Amino acid sequence: MNIKVKNLSKSFKTQNVLKNLTIDFPSNLTTTVVGPSGTGKSVMLKLITGLFEADSGSILFDNIDFTNSTKEVRSSICRKIGFLFQGAALFDSITVLENVMFPLIYSEKKDLSNSVMVERAREELKKVDMLDYENALPGEISIGMRKRVGIARAMITKPEILLFDEPNTGLDPLVGQEIYDLIKDLKRESKFTGIIVSHELPEVYQVSDKIVMLYGGDVHFDGSVSEFENSENPVVKQFKNGDIEGPIKPNQ
Repeated sequence: MNIKVKNLSKSFKTQNVLKNLTIDFPSNLTTTVVGPSGTGKSVMLKLITGLFEADSGSILFDNIDFTNSTKEVRSSICRKIGFLFQGAALFDSITVLENVMFPLIYSEKKDLSNSVMVERAREELKKVDMLDYENALPGEISIGMRKRVGIARAMITKPEILLFDEPNTGLDPLVGQEIYDLIKDLKRESKFTGIIVSHELPEVYQVSDKIVMLYGGDVHFDGSVSEFENSENPVVKQFKNGDIEGPIKPNQ
């Protein structure tokens, strides 16, 4: 499924987070959105899922205008989206298995028996090597394990679109690489349209077909990984090199 963000703007009180943002997310490819903290990357993901409402602009899914559609159309599109939240966002009071089942319970309960939902949840847990922990509570497993469970939950509805908000936040390099390997494996199997928000360079290149860089609510780069690596754009160069001096200013 192709996603197009057109002239998208979002403000919170006096802070302009996104300013007429326009990005094309090609079908069946993974686009990684990078940029300094606080530049609107996660806000963009929440606008795409409908968790936030845009001030202006539009979001198109295969040319269907999500921002101006009926509740029924928006719901049908949302059912095609899987979302790995930054901290996995698991429910602490229910088991790993129940967390993975959660999207099925509230989107397809009338169509699926409990035994079928359990079977599907176990299938997804097996794919992320977490089946042995199905009866554990989220607080009893590591951060990396919680990320794996979050991916299993995002995949259980067999989404056409997968969104990853900082998939490696809080992980050591070894566990972080395991998560990237898992994303690559799932992409080969499922052929979804992926959007990853990350600030980890160059590690994130391995799962990216395309790179977009945001700064100050605007797009400063949109192209291939190799084009990003070789870019002479001052904003891109400063971000890649981690330089203090340059056009990027703190907290912007």
